[in-house]
Amino acid sequence: MHPTLFFIPYQIFGVPVFGLGILFVVWLLALCAGCFFYWRSAEKKSWSELIQTFLLMLAVGCVLCWGLPKAGCAAGIPVRAYGTMMLLGILLATGLAVWRAPRFGFRGENILEILLCLCVPGILGARIFYVIEYWEAFRAPTIGETFRRIIDIPGGGLVVYGSLIGGIIGAVTYLLIKRLSIRRMMDLLAPSLLLGLALGRIGCFLNGCCFGGVCDASHEHWGVHFPAGSPPFERQFEENVLEYDLDGTYYGLRFAGDPLPSAPAPVFVAEVIPGSIAQKAGVMPGDYILRLNGREFFSRGEVIKALVRETRQEGMAVLEVSRLEGTVTCSWVTTANAGPVSLSVYPTQIYSSVNAFCLCGILLLWSWFRKNPKGIGMKLDGEVFALFLTLYPISRFILEMIRTDEADAFGTGLSISQNVSLILLLTAVCFWILLLIAGKKRKMNSDPPVG
Repeated sequence: MHPTLFFIPYQIFGVPVFGLGILFVVWLLALCAGCFFYWRSAEKKSWSELIQTFLLMLAVGCVLCWGLPKAGCAAGIPVRAYGTMMLLGILLATGLAVWRAPRFGFRGENILEILLCLCVPGILGARIFYVIEYWEAFRAPTIGETFRRIIDIPGGGLVVYGSLIGGIIGAVTYLLIKRLSIRRMMDLLAPSLLLGLALGRIGCFLNGCCFGGVCDASHEHWGVHFPAGSPPFERQFEENVLEYDLDGTYYGLRFAGDPLPSAPAPVFVAEVIPGSIAQKAGVMPGDYILRLNGREFFSRGEVIKALVRETRQEGMAVLEVSRLEGTVTCSWVTTANAGPVSLSVYPTQIYSSVNAFCLCGILLLWSWFRKNPKGIGMKLDGEVFALFLTLYPISRFILEMIRTDEADAFGTGLSISQNVSLILLLTAVCFWILLLIAGKKRKMNSDPPVG
């Protein structure tokens, strides 16, 4: 698990990165270079098109230079693993679709246009599906805090079926407006959807979500241990399977309590492991914990939980301690794992990723062997997408059997994803029937009359 890949600092060698800083200079140079090369290479120069592009780049620059810092934390702007893998999945899936587009009678421009119509509703659908399923985790005392939790997509929390439903709605709307073949486009996009899903599941693994159940003793070697503060650890902590070891070490620190009323604070550092992150930050044995990230604590348990949970969100631990020479502040970035780990759980994220890669390969092979020898598309347009609707729900239903992060839904004893899988499988059966009927009619119309 590594939910945050790194932090973009607010300053580099004392020079600001955001605002009128390094990023602004890079953006300005890119804007000038883009306008210059457009004006030199464009066959038909259009001032209106150039102005529209300039205004779009201006909006992007404002978001990057002044809007992005508002999403930061103490350590800088976090680059989340989940969001990064999701973006990488979208880019590679788009590249695969553009490469295969001519075989299905489409231009690369069609794929780039449909990308927005597919991705934006897909991400919205995936997030709405997730928020509905885990609404209690998003409820907050204020509407603003609730909304902030809902829109924190890079932090994780998307459901594949929600993205599939939203993406299909957006794509079909675009194809109807452009009067393009829906079945051929679905055949083209099906392998790309699985490629994007395969990379997205790797992001789930790095984020710690979508985890499986606790491994049996005989299968423990198949499992993965997630660190304290991760979703699997927190689930096991809530179920009283695990607890924080008050005598354990966290970032190289071991804490103790001081009940004396004359003590500077109730908790002090009993031991600092040589070479640890905390030791390099300047924490010393005997330091009394005054504040951690601006908060005061009155027990070892409170300090440990805040050090493991809250500082990972902030990306930095700022420890104010009291020692003989006075108050000292020690700080370090908290991207590294600290403390205990969860019980071994099945890495269903990796299983799902491998499953998606395999299904993507199967669809690509099917597309190659079943391509229409007389023209574009498949022998039966829509069959690749129908195969996708058949294979993915079956594999997803099986994978859900070893996942424990989703509760039973609708009193069926099945998770919501398993219920949707059954609905999609029934839809696939109907889709196959319609395709076979359409193929039979086309064959009858193309056969020459007898006699």
